[in-house]
Amino acid sequence: MITAEYIRECISYDPRSGSLTWKNRPPEHFISVRYMRIFNTQFSGCEAGTPRKKAGNPNIYRGLSISTPEGKRTLECHRVAFAIYHGYWPEMVDHFDGNTLNNAISNLRPATKSINGKNRHISIHNTSGIPGVSRNGSGWVVHGCGNPKAYIGRFTHIFDAACARKSYELANGYTERHGGIR
Repeated sequence: MITAEYIRECISYDPRSGSLTWKNRPPEHFISVRYMRIFNTQFSGCEAGTPRKKAGNPNIYRGLSISTPEGKRTLECHRVAFAIYHGYWPEMVDHFDGNTLNNAISNLRPATKSINGKNRHISIHNTSGIPGVSRNGSGWVVHGCGNPKAYIGRFTHIFDAACARKSYELANGYTERHGGIR
């Protein structure tokens, strides 16, 4: 694993704008002085990272490739920004406002898969327009999160189902933007 200290030797981070910039890197980061000179001539002072679409994910994230003594690694810029600022790598990093290109430190928070899921847009497969609410015969069934999913109840009217789901979200730490349209 690349340490936060190693990343700080390679990249500078502006916490307000979220931009990452390549630094002039030392010889011990490369297999030869020649490669160091080539890299520093081409990239030192330039923005680090390019927008990339991850397989199976509709969001676009900035990513970068970095050479280490152990070989080349590909990293997500929001994780790099968090590590530079806080000095450690969390399990996950969540973009609080949902904008995956906004890597300002005020928009990044450490997260788990569960916390990250409480800040998601509505699924493209959702047919009711309300997260956790689906049609079941002549009524509506409401589920929460977890494995297995928490059963909240069955309702005749979608309004009652929506109210039950919203109450569940408020009681379980979901963000206000959870379930919003992309």
